[in-house]
Amino acid sequence: MIDGSLLLAFFYLVVIGTAVTFSLYLKGAQMIGGPKASILSCAEPLSSALLSVILLGVAFTLPDWLGTLLIVSSVVLISMDSRRRVQTSA
Repeated sequence: MIDGSLLLAFFYLVVIGTAVTFSLYLKGAQMIGGPKASILSCAEPLSSALLSVILLGVAFTLPDWLGTLLIVSSVVLISMDSRRRVQTSA
């Protein structure tokens, strides 16, 4: 059965968990610029993994480390390309 507390929890998840956080993300992206925001968004899976290890005691396996390496490599390549574009346009 759907009751008031279930609807309230659903509303909270939709409004606070999605709309408000996404609005704050867009405001932050506007403040720091698109390239920096996209680089920081690549770090979200890393922060989630780190928090799961620290708070939940989840063990990192080889695929986890390989995924981390791919994410870090992608962030480095993106930031190098962004810097190169800024230098050539200046």
